[in-house]
Amino acid sequence: ITKWMSERSPELLDRQVYLSVWKKFNEQHQYLVNKLDELHWDSKTLTYADYAYRKGVRRFVNHFGYVTLFPFLFGVIPATSSKLEATLQHLTNSSLLWSNYGLRSLSKSSRLYHTHEDYWRGHIWININFLAVQSLHHYSSTPGPYRAQAQELYEQLRHNLVRNIFNEYQRTGYLWEQYNDKTGEGRRSHPFTGWTSLVVLMMSESYTL
Repeated sequence: ITKWMSERSPELLDRQVYLSVWKKFNEQHQYLVNKLDELHWDSKTLTYADYAYRKGVRRFVNHFGYVTLFPFLFGVIPATSSKLEATLQHLTNSSLLWSNYGLRSLSKSSRLYHTHEDYWRGHIWININFLAVQSLHHYSSTPGPYRAQAQELYEQLRHNLVRNIFNEYQRTGYLWEQYNDKTGEGRRSHPFTGWTSLVVLMMSESYTL
């Protein structure tokens, strides 16, 4: 919210009353971005990670998944940052989230991969994948040293998602809540025209970031 307000409020600056509001949200945005790197960047794994305190010691929770990508998904990482380079490299790693059908929700290397309730533990969700496609499009059109890499990943991920969703629709007649990361098969609720309908925006390349 603070990122959106810091970017959109200047459009309202012809109304003097919004100037102080924009300054407030811009300051909060910068503060949170700085805290994000300070608290959540793991220099050992070169990833953003959640953390927990164990016996009074702060330790990162290293389960690579969608949560790891949130700074990237919302375009918070500067286009010139080496953290963006590391994130893009992680995206292409098939032992982590990359699959032929989209980005899986949890890394194959995690001990929790496809365990227990198995809802957010490996399967592909189109809402998060849409954010990834949108972010890659953003970075591919923003000046910086990683534009070409972002463009290549954008084209590959968009193609994989659209192709699989279309193929599954042809095979079953449905859009699905989520998709299997090993086979691409639709899973759970169907027909599901909630977030899976975001495929239309990917096809038309209509993004807001």
